Amino acid sequence: MGKVMKNWRYWLLAAVATAAAALLVGTPGDNAPGYWRMLVCSRLAGAALAYADVRLFVWFARRRKIDDLLECARESD
Repeated sequence: MGKVMKNWRYWLLAAVATAAAALLVGTPGDNAPGYWRMLVCSRLAGAALAYADVRLFVWFARRRKIDDLLECARESD
């Protein structure tokens, strides 16, 4: 697990996933001007970040840059 934590790619994937989750779950304030526009834009941005995170994961996995992360996931099963 320590080897996984030192891999910068793991931290990149985690940061993008956290930002995507915050955008997908968060809502603007009730009295915010342009409430619906902000709500829709945040959902679209969250979906785009989630898609980018999945594509980054696949890209790293195909180039065998995150083998330690995949091995750790297989061991926990």
